[in-house]
Amino acid sequence: MSNDESIKVLIVDDIAVTRENIRKLLQFEVDFEIVGAARNGQEGIELAKELQPDVILMDINMPVWLSSLLGAFFACFLVRCLEYLAAFVLL
Repeated sequence: MSNDESIKVLIVDDIAVTRENIRKLLQFEVDFEIVGAARNGQEGIELAKELQPDVILMDINMPVWLSSLLGAFFACFLVRCLEYLAAFVLL
């Protein structure tokens, strides 16, 4: 499958080991291309605007913004408000 046909994935998690483990798991899937990884919701929004992934895998329990749960949902809301539509999977 070419890069144009692959599903672009952005990983957002505050734990480096988790980000790396998700990356390692998905590297075996030919349909997925990991386009980036962010340490928190704020970085996730910036990378989503820049990289325009098809799917964002986001930790639901991150320390940045108001509270961890609200932080992940707030990041999802902001990306959608920026007129960038991606599928979200909250982990």
